[in-house]
Amino acid sequence: MEVPVSMNQREARLGWVFLALEIFVLPRLFPMVNTLLPKPLNSAQLNFAFFVTNFLAVLLIFHEFLLENLRRFRKNIWKNLVVIALGFSLYMFVSALMGLLIDHFAPEFVNANDANVTAIAQNAPLLMGLGTAVLVPPTEETLFRGLLFGELARKNKLTGWVVSTGIFALVHVTGYIGVYTPKMMALAIVQYLPAGIILAGCYCLGGSLVASVGVHALVNLCSYLIMFR
Repeated sequence: MEVPVSMNQREARLGWVFLALEIFVLPRLFPMVNTLLPKPLNSAQLNFAFFVTNFLAVLLIFHEFLLENLRRFRKNIWKNLVVIALGFSLYMFVSALMGLLIDHFAPEFVNANDANVTAIAQNAPLLMGLGTAVLVPPTEETLFRGLLFGELARKNKLTGWVVSTGIFALVHVTGYIGVYTPKMMALAIVQYLPAGIILAGCYCLGGSLVASVGVHALVNLCSYLIMFR
């Protein structure tokens, strides 16, 4: 499958710099700065500030790339909607299957990222809902599918798929090094691999980043609503 939308060199250069900051610097910088505030933010407010900052930075850096994706979405709305429906259904099926396998072979496993989101959401459901279902999907899809997958896959398809999927999984679990045992860390990484593959596939099949953003948003919203059953 071909990468549908290319970004200009300026956006790509700035994007690589911001991706490095988003992964390695900002998650540590925000808590550090928060401790210096006269009235530090609570966990929900700090996470929301992080989400908003990343979202606005992505809009600023990638605005031409995002506008082109919106144009392509408008030209193929029904195609993208079908891809979103199929991608979401496939993700939910694979996720349920993987959950059953993990429960069978490692019933003690708990996804620390999900547990952390759940704990924060109990105190600020609206902030976390807006963050995870509205702000995070376009941010992560632009960085991991638009930039990382797109730029690498144009040079080598296999590299694009493997690297973008692997880094997407690692980003969601590296904050819990020391919390997980090596076995649990491996399971946590494996849990996120299907999402990276499916989302990249939706981006290519839909011909617009809107397709992968839509699937990502639906998955996050569904997972968020399940927390409050």
